Amino acid sequence: MMRSYTSFPLDDDLVDRILTVMPDFSTLRSAIMISKAVHQVFQRHPNSIIRAVAQNIVGPSFPQALRVARLQQRPSAQYTREFTLDELPAEEIAQNVVLTPTDARLLAKNAPVVHELEDLYSWRNKDRTSNVSKLSEHESILFQRGIYRFWAYQAIFGNRLPEEDQEDHEEDDEDSESEEDFDDDDYERKFEIKRLKRVSFVKSIPNPERWEFARGLIFLGETLAWVEIAMGRYRNDHVFEHYLLSFGPKAVLDSYRTGGATFDTVWNGSGRTDLFIWQTLSEVFGVNLVDWMRSPDGQVSFVTEVNGTDDKCQRCDAVKGIELWNISNFSLLKGMAGVGSSIAADLPGRLSENGRECTSLHAHVKNPAFSWKTMMHEMFNAAEGWNENDWLCTDCISAFRKEHLMSWWANRKLADGSLPLEDCWYGYNCRTQVHRPFHASKLNHLCAPTRGDA
Repeated sequence: MMRSYTSFPLDDDLVDRILTVMPDFSTLRSAIMISKAVHQVFQRHPNSIIRAVAQNIVGPSFPQALRVARLQQRPSAQYTREFTLDELPAEEIAQNVVLTPTDARLLAKNAPVVHELEDLYSWRNKDRTSNVSKLSEHESILFQRGIYRFWAYQAIFGNRLPEEDQEDHEEDDEDSESEEDFDDDDYERKFEIKRLKRVSFVKSIPNPERWEFARGLIFLGETLAWVEIAMGRYRNDHVFEHYLLSFGPKAVLDSYRTGGATFDTVWNGSGRTDLFIWQTLSEVFGVNLVDWMRSPDGQVSFVTEVNGTDDKCQRCDAVKGIELWNISNFSLLKGMAGVGSSIAADLPGRLSENGRECTSLHAHVKNPAFSWKTMMHEMFNAAEGWNENDWLCTDCISAFRKEHLMSWWANRKLADGSLPLEDCWYGYNCRTQVHRPFHASKLNHLCAPTRGDA
C-alpha cells in the first residue's frame, strides 16, 4: 500500500476507492478539497474517478445517457445539413471513453430528469403509496433505457429548448441552415430523407427492446395529456402533447411541474406535430400505434408486479389496487379525465349553469398555484364520517366531492377575500341565475334553497 503523504491516515488505493463511490460531482469536489493527499490521488486518476461518479449519478443506463449528452453537443437535424446516422454518437461510445467536462455537466443535468420521471411513473403504475420510485432494479433499467433512447431520438430530430440552444451547443454554426435554404422543389426530398432517418433510428434499437422506447414515449404522452386536463387546456387535436414531445423529456417534466408554461414559451403556432414521432412509430411497427397498443407487444409494461394490486376501497370494498386514492396521492387526481377536468359539473342543482360561479371556480383550480391536495384536505377536515387517510376508489371520491364541493367553494371564496352576499331564496336550484348574470352576481347561490324546490 502507498501513501502520498505519510501524515495522511489512509492509503492511496483506499482514497481512490472512496472517491469512486461519491454520489455526485458536488460531493466529489468537496472531497478532493479536504487535503492535498486526497487531491493528489484524484490528480493521478481523474478520468476513472470522474467516469465512476458519472455512472453513480446515472445508473445502469450510462451508455444511453452518454449518447444523449454527446448528441446534445451537436445541432439538431432541424438545423443541420445532410448527415448519416453512422456519423452520430452511438451507445458503444460509453466503452472506455474519456468524459469531457461538458459530458459530465450534461450527464449530471439530465439524470435527475429521468429519475424524477421514473418517480412519477412508479407512483402512478407501481406503488400508489410512494412518490419515490419503487421500481425493481430490472424495471428501472427498462424504464430509463426507454426514456434515454427517446431522448436521443429527440436530440437528433426534435426541437431545442431556448436554454439548450444557448448552453449545450459547442459546434460552430457553419453547417446550420435556415428555412431559406429549402426551396419548394427540394422540400419533399429533404423531408423524405429525414423520414427515412427517423425510421432507421428506431429500427436500430434491438427488436426486443423497441417496446421500451414506445412505452416510454407513451408514458410521456400520457403525462402531457394529464397536464392538459389539469390546466383545462385539453384539445382533441393533441397539439400540446405532440409539440412538447419534440422538445424531449425535460420539457415534459417541466410542463408537469409548471402546468404547461413550457408550451406557452416555445409554441410557434405552426407545423405538423404528429410527424415528429407518432407516424414514425406506426411505420416501424407496421400498424397504427393505437392498434399496436392493443397487441400483446403493446400491452407489455415496465412493471412486472404492482404493489397492492388486490387492495380494496375502504368505503365500498371494491377491489381497485393502484386506482385507490388518499391524501398522499390526491394531487394526481387533478389531471384525470372525469375527475379533475370538469369540476363545476359536481356543483348541485343549477349551479353548473351559473356562468359566474363556473368561470370563477375554473379559474381558481386552473391556477398553477392551486393545490388539489389542499382542496381535498380542506373538504375532509369539514366533513363528518370521512377520513382523508382512507384509501378510496374514484367513484367514492367523486361522490364525496359532489357532496362537499359547494360548501368548500363558498368557504374558499370568503377566505380569499370575497364579500359575503345575501342568500338567494332558491339557492342552488335558482333558475334565474342561469340566464341573468346580474342576479347571479348580486345574490349568493352557494346555499340550499329555502323556497321552491327545497
